[in-house]
Amino acid sequence: MNHSTAKRSMPTAPRKPNCLKRESACARIANAIGRCCIASMLQRLILSALVICLQTTLVGQDRSIELGNTTNRASSGQDFETKLNDLIRTTERIRQNRLQAPTTDVPAADIPTAKVPTRTGIPIAAPNQSAPIEQLRPIAKHPFAPENPLESVDEIRNRIDLLRRLRHNNAAKSQANPPPPNQQPTATATNQRITPVDPTPVPSSPDPAPLAPSTPLRPVAPSVTPKVTTQDANMMAIERNIETKKDDTIKTPAPLEPTISATQVLSDPVDAFRLGQSLFQTRNYTAALKALQSVDSDRLNVSDRTWLKLLTSLCHRRLGNIQAAEAGLRDIANAQSSDYPVSVARWWLKQTEMVGNAQPLVGDITAEMDSLIERSKTHVEN
Repeated sequence: MNHSTAKRSMPTAPRKPNCLKRESACARIANAIGRCCIASMLQRLILSALVICLQTTLVGQDRSIELGNTTNRASSGQDFETKLNDLIRTTERIRQNRLQAPTTDVPAADIPTAKVPTRTGIPIAAPNQSAPIEQLRPIAKHPFAPENPLESVDEIRNRIDLLRRLRHNNAAKSQANPPPPNQQPTATATNQRITPVDPTPVPSSPDPAPLAPSTPLRPVAPSVTPKVTTQDANMMAIERNIETKKDDTIKTPAPLEPTISATQVLSDPVDAFRLGQSLFQTRNYTAALKALQSVDSDRLNVSDRTWLKLLTSLCHRRLGNIQAAEAGLRDIANAQSSDYPVSVARWWLKQTEMVGNAQPLVGDITAEMDSLIERSKTHVEN
């Protein structure tokens, strides 16, 4: 009782109202939200600053790369230009040297030698040369090269036509006025040959003693060689080429076959047995049968007689005489022998028997097929 009364008599603290508690909680929540917003804004600012820094660095790197590429391109373009200019200069220098080079051989003293070290006055060959430099000579002009390389094709054709006309006229004149048999034909432009004459006279006597000073010597004219220019040489070569082409195009006629009469008289009699074998191999069965039937079988031995019967039977079979062929083959097959004609005759008889047995089967099959076709047609129509 005392304790309960004491508790009741103790003073209690004043209680705060509920509205104040709610306001304090809202203020705390608002402060927390404000702090979160500030933190998020700071994070965004930091991220944006980092992004701006990265962009600036990347742009700087791109600009540096572009500058490097442009410099490299510029340097490569300058190198190409310099190389091209050097190539043009060298080609121009070589062309001028070729134009200024002499067309004929010159003495060795006029050719400048390169400055290379020498020993005891002997020039040493350069590393890339296989011979001393003094031995090098300019290439001489070809003797048959045309003087005017720009000569038109029409002029060449006109000259060829002119040469053809001249040759035709010369040939016509020679045919119209043939030389007499005792007179030697005059030399023309085509067959003229100039033989060189030895200026030293040959003594008529075999005596090797020198001739007397009183003997008069007839002066011998020096040999004259016709002067042939390069254009004439080119024209002659072209004309020769055209003539050879014409000769190639002309075809020689084929030799005529000798005419052989169908009937000939021979000195020796013909071997009908061998003739029949040859005609059978050439598949001329009618003539082979005629030749084989004319053979006298009494003069043949047994093997040749069997072979003759086999060939005759096969000729009958090829010509369609089946009964005669079967009769001959049976005569050969009935022989008690192992010769080649006997085995061949038996094989042919077996083949004919198989064909004979197959014919009725083929007829039955065709009849059945026709009936089936008729049934199918009627079924489709219905």
